[in-house]
Amino acid sequence: VGPVISEEAREAIEGHVQAMRSRGYAVYAPALPPQARHGHFVAPTLVEIPSIDVLGREVFGPVLHVLRYRSEELEQAIDGVNALGYGLTFGIHSRIDETIARAGSRIRAGNVYVNRNIIGAVVGVQPFGGHARSGTGPKAGGPLYLRRLVAPTGAPFLPCAQAPEELRHLLDALRERGVDIGALQGYEKLAPARQPQRLSGPVGEHNDYLLLPRGQLLCRADSREELLRQVAVALATGNVALLSGAHAEAVDALVPPTLRERVRAAAPQDLPDAALYQGGAAGLRELQAELTRHEHAVVNVYALPSDGIQASDYPLELLLHEQSVSLNTAAAGGNASLMTIG
Repeated sequence: VGPVISEEAREAIEGHVQAMRSRGYAVYAPALPPQARHGHFVAPTLVEIPSIDVLGREVFGPVLHVLRYRSEELEQAIDGVNALGYGLTFGIHSRIDETIARAGSRIRAGNVYVNRNIIGAVVGVQPFGGHARSGTGPKAGGPLYLRRLVAPTGAPFLPCAQAPEELRHLLDALRERGVDIGALQGYEKLAPARQPQRLSGPVGEHNDYLLLPRGQLLCRADSREELLRQVAVALATGNVALLSGAHAEAVDALVPPTLRERVRAAAPQDLPDAALYQGGAAGLRELQAELTRHEHAVVNVYALPSDGIQASDYPLELLLHEQSVSLNTAAAGGNASLMTIG
């Protein structure tokens, strides 16, 4: 095991281990050999913990926390991991397909590895990047990375699919109320396709690329019409719209009851995963200041100016969460698809 990156990092890791000892948790760490005592070395350490929430933060070093739980407590254990806000990689070891599906669908992590090691992502095979406090942009080696390297265009960056039912329902309800939906109808054709993609990779692995809704989008705009537009963007990408700002009440009154779980007024306890903003610079600074108080994630703000709004649009593909799932098929008895060759 090599050194950690700095003396500050070494002190933080060893401080964490000492805090675990002081709380009475079982800790095992061998003594450093003489040749490793001068430098930023930390001995590989095991810590047995009673629950996930005792961690509180990411410990980036050679420290393995061990938590025992009963099989029926799997969901609660994963929820505890999600609550920490860190989601770079997640490993599952199981030969039970149901367990793999339960864990993989519940975890909020950028890369999921099944029955294999959790390092060594290959560009184009396992696009790499995290979630929440472990990553804020597109995955390295993934199809959305190029977006950050080119000038914005009005063309969709992802293949489009049929608009979600929730978006069509909203447009029908607004139309019945006599609301002009001309600026919103385009999102029926811009909704990104989110079907899983099987990526090429070595024999003995299945590597899938998924696009999932980010979760909750905080929406704030200078007018009712633009706030409705943000709601349409949220529904087109499968997200939940949290209405905020001066026009939240007016838009909330237009939302049909059947969409209350997907579009609602923001509450103080809500934890947004991203934010949409349209308006002036002062309002944008105010929103950014609000979002820095959140500790569950780094909340990206996608903003449009208060003038010339038709010249640009929100990046729909960046309102989706990329996930890479790598499955070691050999560990589950082999890759049955090889039997079809020839």
